This record gives sequence, structure tokens and C-alpha cells, in this order.
Amino acid sequence: MIGRTLGHYRIDSQLGQGGMGVVYRARDLRLERDVALKVLPAGLLADEGARKRFRKEALALSQLNHPNIATVHDFDTEEQVDFLVLEYIPGVSLDEKLSAGPLSEKELVALSSQMALGLAAAHEQGIVHRDLKPGNLRLTPDGRLKILDFGLATLVRPKGDASTVSMTEPSAVAGTVPYMAPEQLRGENADARADLHAAGAVLYEMATGRRAFSQDSSPKIIAAILQQMPTPPSTLNPRVSPALEGIIWKCLDKERERRYQTARELRVDLERLTAPAPVTASVSRPRRRRWLLPVTAAALAALTLAVSWVLSRAGQPQRIESLAVLPLDNLSGDSAQEYFSDGMTEAVITDLGKIASLRVISRSAVMRYKKDRPPLRQIARELKVDALVEGSVLRAGERVRITARLMHPASDRQLWSESYERDLRDVLALQGEVARAVVSQIRARLSPTETARLAKARPVNPQAYELYLRGRNLINMLGKDDILAAIQVLERAVAMDTNFASAHAALARAYIERVSFHAPEERKELEPKAYSALERAVSLDPEQPDTYLSRARLIWTVWNQFPHERAVADLRRALELNPNSDTALGWLSTVHNHAGLLEDGLREGRQAASINPTSIQALYGNANGFLWQGNPETALPVYLSIPRNSYPSFVGSQIAWSLFWLGRKQEASAKLEEFLRAFPEDSSGALAAMKALVMADAGHAGQAETQIRRAENKKAFMDFHHTSYLLACAYVRLRRPQPAMDWLEYTAANGYPCYPLFERDPNLDPLRKDPRFVRFLTAEKKRWEHHKVVLAR
Repeated sequence: MIGRTLGHYRIDSQLGQGGMGVVYRARDLRLERDVALKVLPAGLLADEGARKRFRKEALALSQLNHPNIATVHDFDTEEQVDFLVLEYIPGVSLDEKLSAGPLSEKELVALSSQMALGLAAAHEQGIVHRDLKPGNLRLTPDGRLKILDFGLATLVRPKGDASTVSMTEPSAVAGTVPYMAPEQLRGENADARADLHAAGAVLYEMATGRRAFSQDSSPKIIAAILQQMPTPPSTLNPRVSPALEGIIWKCLDKERERRYQTARELRVDLERLTAPAPVTASVSRPRRRRWLLPVTAAALAALTLAVSWVLSRAGQPQRIESLAVLPLDNLSGDSAQEYFSDGMTEAVITDLGKIASLRVISRSAVMRYKKDRPPLRQIARELKVDALVEGSVLRAGERVRITARLMHPASDRQLWSESYERDLRDVLALQGEVARAVVSQIRARLSPTETARLAKARPVNPQAYELYLRGRNLINMLGKDDILAAIQVLERAVAMDTNFASAHAALARAYIERVSFHAPEERKELEPKAYSALERAVSLDPEQPDTYLSRARLIWTVWNQFPHERAVADLRRALELNPNSDTALGWLSTVHNHAGLLEDGLREGRQAASINPTSIQALYGNANGFLWQGNPETALPVYLSIPRNSYPSFVGSQIAWSLFWLGRKQEASAKLEEFLRAFPEDSSGALAAMKALVMADAGHAGQAETQIRRAENKKAFMDFHHTSYLLACAYVRLRRPQPAMDWLEYTAANGYPCYPLFERDPNLDPLRKDPRFVRFLTAEKKRWEHHKVVLAR
């Protein structure tokens, strides 16, 4: 491109290159000035309509006239090359400057105050950057900071146009991953406060010389942004003042309502860092009059009383509406008793979870703090809770003692502490007693029904209860051998105490886990056993939430009957009994998504994630909801945040599908190869089916047919309907409408009647005039409308 002329701009030299294009220094031959000319990636603006929208918005950005914002001069196209013309700014980028190490606080304030001024000017015009980072901040030789690429992250993804995406990084959507706010990664609407989160990440880097989120892969970075706080800046650079650290923390808050609400607020706090200490002026005092003394004394007495009252209230926490029960310590001195203390933890969480007015974090989310427990304030911030319960369990022979403490992390205060001791036979009553005490201390609102449920307890056979706790612990490990051992242990428990409802429910869950993930060939043997155990549990205790959750799973997936209405009824009953069951919410989200009720599914998925921020099921369900809505750019970063070994066949295929939908077909193919190398068993066949689609699209019919055969061999898999949908798409690309319709009808009939996806997936476009497809879509729309009415009851 060097020496070429585009429009009336002669390209003289290359300045840099990034995901959003190559930047050249050019000469404006009309106005005789130097400009920066950014050549956009080929194919980014797919048609003339997109170019018109881009030009309109680019010219709107050119109206931003501020000394801390680089001006957009023009946008044009020549010989199918799209390019932006920007103000040329001599100097270095902030990331180049930071390569030498962190900045002094004085220099940091001088530069970041200018950044805040530029952001404020743009935000007040309704323009959000969405890709603020050191590489987009330019420093001139005279010390001025200029924000580059303002609004470009929005320009490359026009509202309502899912066909274009930001190209700042291969794995980024409208932003660069380490600087993105949690709401951007969750696919929510990002406002000016997303820029303030990015500003906090930039401040962190200026103060420490390191990125706030510097994990070694995009999925890990995404997980950290969503769930963790970075290392305190003062740990990396002792010269960072507490005031600056406080500003950075406020910018990086996971909840946008707790961040700075405007860039001007941020600038005010930044400038206070270097402001001189206030000087108290001396004033002459008039002679005191005797008649004022009694009045003054009375006023002082009243003031003293008022201050005393205020101080007595200070430190009292506001109403506690959310809490987490941290893993109770095992005081027995025997590591083999860990299952017992973990079981007590889970029991207290379950009891507290029955209260609808209280948000209680799930067991799986808190167990990560079992061995590595950071400061309580940090845990509360990560879990977004008002209070924490911690304590210990001591078991000696047939006696159990639980000591519990209620902590208010924001004030570092212990609000309450108590010990409770019972015989092991009365352990259920002991657990309920602890839960009721916590509820009393936080003054939670309880309905009469909830009060009765917390007080309900029956004596248990101590040996059966021990076996039950061991079985639950083994199920939570989820390994093949663990599930087998759990079945054996729980079968002994129910034989020992035939009236132990919880043990029957746990045994049914173990059977379901065995069939679902490890031995589908044992379905005929284990499904009747699971159903029998669940019916026994319901007859013994109709208020056991886990029973309804397991029954919903059984009839939905294991039986391969997929009765949406029955599954939803059982899941709602489980949530009525335990409103804080993230697992029940996750499954309800799954059923709604499959039935095409995507808004309902996303709402429940977000609620599940608020109870369990580590919930893979919630992440996966939300990503599916976004993708099936036709928003692959929103779904992709969520899929990427899921650990690779969780549902690898499904997650890998969905990542590739998102990339394929976005037109990034080479990346889709590469991602499939990566997952197939790591997980060659491809348990559901979804990776092979997705590869068949990619091969068919590339014109490699023979290779596509080979992958179709491989995928079809997995038909016994319980969720094969996902694989069958991809097979239908592959056959469409092979121009074979009959097998495509066969698999599409199989998909809808076998648990995946997602009409919104059928309606908008571009893979199905070649079928849309086929009479069989028209009839199919009409029937599925009627079923979808029926589900909207029936499942909403």
C-alpha cells in the first residue's frame, strides 16, 4: 500500500497494525496535511447498505471536537478498499510507554485526568467507546493524551445487524477481552460505565505496569473478569497510594451501579490525589456574650445525644438480603471426616435456600474457598453477598457440635456466634436449628410455610445418615468410579432406613448421573430403579426439593421423552421448595431454551448465575440462548469462558458454530480440529456433525459424508437432538433437502423444537421455499405458541 493513493490521500508509511485494520501515515493532497489512514479488514462491511450506515455514524463521530479525542475526518471506499481518515497524532501509544514500567502517581493523574475528560465529552454526546485500552491512547510529545478509535467498536457492529462484529481481537466482541466489563461479556447492553470499567483496567496498568486481568488465555481472562478481583495494585507496586487503589477498585467493580456513574466523577477523584492539603483560615472571634452560654450548653448537649445515637447506629449493617455459607471447618483432626463437615455445610445451605426473600449462594460456588480462603471482604465482593456464615463441625462418637458465626464483611464485624450440639440421631434438627438462628439474626422475612419447613425434622438412623453423606459427597465428585461407589453406598443407606426420603432421592440422582454421563447402555436397568426411588421419596416427604429436580431430569433427558410441560411442573415445584436452587433454575432455563422460550431461558440462566457464579450449566444455557436468538457475537465469549473439559463435545461444536455463523469459517474449522484432538471420543457426535457442516460449506462433499457417518454412530446419546440439528444443516449445504428435513423433524420431535432458531438460522435458508419445510415451520410455530401459553402458567 505504500505509495498508493486512495481518494485524495497518498499513503507514505505504515504506523501500525491491529485487529481492526492497518494504520498508515498519509498525506491529504487537498488540504496539505498529514492524516492517519486506517484500512479496514476486507469483507468487514459486507454491502453498500453497511457502508452507508458506517459513513453516517463515522461522520457523526467527526463532530466530537475535544482536545483529548482524535478526530474522525472521513470515510470512503475505493476499489473495494474501505478506509477511515483520522487525525494524525505524533508521539507514542500508552502501551509503548508502559513497556518501560509503571508511571509515577503524578504522571498517572495528569494523563488519566485527560482520559476522563475525553470520555466525559463523548459520553455527554451519547457516544460510548467500548474498546478503551492503552493501545488506543496516544501521548503527544507535549504531554497531551488523545483517545483513538472512539466509537469504532460500535461502528463495526451496527445496531440490529448481527452480520458484522468487532475485529479488535479474534476472540473479542465489541472490545478487547482484558479490558471488557462483565456486562459486555454477558452480552448485556453496555453503557458509559463499561468505558469506566475499562478506564479502571488502564489505571491499574499505569499504576503497576501489568494488566489487571493477565491470565494466559481468553477463557481464563473472561472467567476472571466475571468472577474474580485482580491482585491489589499496592501488592505489585508499594508506591500506589490507598486513595488511588480505591479509585481503581471502584472502576473495576463487577456491578456497574457501584462504579463511577460518570467520567467527570472519576476525574474529580483523580485530581484530589494531587491536590494540596486544605488550609484552614484564621478568623477573629467576637467577644462571647454571657447570655449565649446556657443556649450553647443546651445545643452541645443535644448535639452530643444526636452524635451518640448516630454512632450507635454506625456499623450496623443494612438489611441482609444475600449471604454465603463458607465450608465449615472439620475439627475432628481426621481428614477422612471431611465428607461429614462438607455435608453439614450443604445441609445448612439447603435449609437457608428455602427462604424466598434471601439469596443464598450455592454449595458448588462456595466450595472453592475450602482450602484457599482469601479475606472475607474479598469473598463477599466476589460472590456479591451482604454477609457470610463461617464456622466448624466437631463430631465425637455419636455427638455433633456445629459452631456458626455470622460475619458482616463490609465492616469486618462478627454479628453473632453460637454453638449447637445434638446426638447424631437428631442431626436434622441440629441443622434446622442453625439455619433458624441465622435467619433470626439477619431478620429475614419468612412466610408461615417457610417457618414450618425450617422447623420440620425427623430422627434418622445414624449409620444410614453417614452413608447418605458419603453418597452425596461421591456424587458431587461426578467421576465414573465415584458415581458407582455412590450407588453402592446409597443402596446400603436406604436398606438400612427405608423411610429416609433424602437417601432415596440421592440414590435416584446417582442412577441418573450414571446413565447420563457414564453408562447410557444401562438405561433399561437403571431408569426404572431411579423412578421407583423418586416415587418412594415423594411418598415419604412431598416437600423434598431434590426429588422433583431429579424427576424432572429423569423424564426430560434420561427417558428421552422430553415432555416439556411435566419437566417444567417438577422444576417449578423444586424452586417453590428451594428458590435458591441454581441447578433447578439451570434446568428450567434448559427446558425453556429447547422449547424456544429464549427470553424466559435467559432470565432463569442469569438468576442461576447470580446464585452460583461458577455454574457451567448457567453459562452454557445462556450462551445457547444467545446463539439460538441469532446473536452469535454475544454467545461466543460466553462459550469461550466455559472450561474446555466441561461438555467438550457440545461446547466445542457451539464455539465452532458461532464462528461459522459470524463468517469466521477458517477459525471455526481450526477450533473443531483443536477439540477433536483433545477429545477424540466426541461423546455426542456434535463435533463430527459440525465438521460435516464446515466441510459441506467448503465444497468437500466426501469429507462431509464421512463426518456425517461418524456423528450418526452416536445416535444413542441422550441429547442427540443437538447433533441431529447440525446434521440437518450439513445436508442443506450438500443440497440434499430430504435427509435434511428428516433430521430436522427428528430434532424437533426429540426434545429440541426451538422455533425461533428454525426461523432465523441462515443455514436453513435454502430450504425456506421447500413445501415440506413450510409445513414443518408452520407446525413448529403452533407448538411454540402453545408452549408460550402452557409453560407460562
